[in-house]
Amino acid sequence: MQSALMIISFICTSLMLLPKGPELLLILIPAFLLILAKSKSIKFSGSKQIEKKPAIRALSFSFILVVYFIINCLGRYSDLSPMIPMAGGLVLFLCSFPFTLTIASKESVLPSYTADTDSKSEALPLWIFSIAVGFLTIAILSQSSPLYPNNNWPDSSYFMTVGRASLRGTKVYSEIFDHKGPLLYLIHVIAAIISPDSFLGMYIIQSICCVFTHRLIVKTTALFTENDRSSYILSVPMIFLIYSTNAYFYGDSTEELMLPFVIAGIYIFFKAFRTEKDLSRKDMIVLGLGAAFAFWVKFTLCGFWIGAILFLIGWEIKKHDAKKLLKHAVWFAIPCVAVSIPVLIYFAANSNLGAMFQVYFYNNIFGYKNLAGEGVPFIAKLPYALILTMMRLDANHVLAALTASAIIYLIILKDKRFMGFYAVTFISTAFFVFFGDSQMFYYIFALTAFSLPGLIPWTILVRKALSHEKSKGLLTAVLSCSLIAFCTYSFAFSCSTLEILSKKSDLPMYIFAEHMDTSKNVSILNYDFPDMGFYLFSGSIPTEKYFCKSGLDPVLPECPEEREKAVIEGRVEYVITQNHVYYFDKYELIDFASLTEVDLNNEVGTDTYFLYKRKEAASS
Repeated sequence: MQSALMIISFICTSLMLLPKGPELLLILIPAFLLILAKSKSIKFSGSKQIEKKPAIRALSFSFILVVYFIINCLGRYSDLSPMIPMAGGLVLFLCSFPFTLTIASKESVLPSYTADTDSKSEALPLWIFSIAVGFLTIAILSQSSPLYPNNNWPDSSYFMTVGRASLRGTKVYSEIFDHKGPLLYLIHVIAAIISPDSFLGMYIIQSICCVFTHRLIVKTTALFTENDRSSYILSVPMIFLIYSTNAYFYGDSTEELMLPFVIAGIYIFFKAFRTEKDLSRKDMIVLGLGAAFAFWVKFTLCGFWIGAILFLIGWEIKKHDAKKLLKHAVWFAIPCVAVSIPVLIYFAANSNLGAMFQVYFYNNIFGYKNLAGEGVPFIAKLPYALILTMMRLDANHVLAALTASAIIYLIILKDKRFMGFYAVTFISTAFFVFFGDSQMFYYIFALTAFSLPGLIPWTILVRKALSHEKSKGLLTAVLSCSLIAFCTYSFAFSCSTLEILSKKSDLPMYIFAEHMDTSKNVSILNYDFPDMGFYLFSGSIPTEKYFCKSGLDPVLPECPEEREKAVIEGRVEYVITQNHVYYFDKYELIDFASLTEVDLNNEVGTDTYFLYKRKEAASS
């Protein structure tokens, strides 16, 4: 009866997420594993075998999610009748699923743990495996890959254009405008050095980040279960699923670049809890390095480290060992200072320090606040951030499912430190990510690391379901099917893959570049839209500070005003517009081209771009 209840509730809960296409088929694999785990697990002979505290926690967690589900439905649907059976399935599932996980991992909730380092004979093959997974994942799911003609995400093109301009000596913030952190542009300078006319450099950098993310996923899982082939095989669809979410979009976001630093922080604390050892100097240096990079890449991503510090302070005080906090603070501060001083010296030496503080700090803090009008009162910032987090997770089924799995698993552990650290850092990260009232769809990728421990219970569940000696062949078959199914799903649902292996010559950027003399620095201007790669394809370095539409245009009127002035005065040779034809006195329309893409809702849309050339009389 319990097996039937669990399977029915699992399917109902999956339907509650409103699955599309292949997601319906993916439900069958976890359902099959749960059936096997249930049949091979300890049988319930009475209520005495159910511990009260886990049951209360499970029911409380169920109640919270049910309330959220109902509120979410009220906001999204006028007719709630189809949601009633799904809500019922959610209640049944959340009541039974924590017990299922408890049973599946009861014999090895916290197995004996002796060492975390791989032997020399094993380390190299494992790194080779992670390198292969990392580079393959980014090759297929990021448009920075050589398999794609261009990365069509405006943010990525924006970063690359600023990086290329910086490589040519243009001063960021004062001579070319963007409002991200200086280290983000340094990363894209390195990418431009590797390949100045493509995203090959960013493909390599993103792949390296993915390699470390994958390696840390496996190492974190190994803290709680055996480090065998199940962990490695399951890590492949795990990483594919993460990088195919809507929040990942086309790849090359600040959140993606910081992901390995966040999962490294989670691993460091979880390892300290498992080994019952204090954080080492190396641990604090790694944490400090991550915090420094986050601060100078996008300071709203510092929330994880703020939460980690708060937890560490409380942890050491509880152990009556506050003296260690000073040592931790010193080793944490060393990489922060080591990264920050060169940044400050560089901008001071270029007489650009004031512009950096004005654009990166002041405009970001107050500009986005003004975009939201009155915004959310400060006292409501935390609940507002958590509501936005839940809304964004609801739009990313994979992140939601894995995050729920991680929370449920950590709740049933007898060691409260795991869930305590997870909760503090999760809330702190969400608070700072959504502090500015902004609702950008990709912000939720900053919390992706918190979904990664969700692999732990599923690895345990697979091992428990197929633990019998005679099940080895079945284990291989199930893991292989899971690998193929989930990776196929990732490919089908990724926003990027519609354009994989498409021709570069079909892109408006390439078509327009054919009209230009790329042997010199052609002056062009994106008049009413963000950078889409037109500068990259033409080899152009912006001659205008406000070279394209910015997210801060509504609150910084000088941005659109300067672009309009540049067109009126005929300062650039070519002007490009999006989805609208203008009649400029000094420019004539010479070409147009369309670009078809998949948006974050997996809907296909087409934009048309128009190319204008300066009239000869105007140039003379």
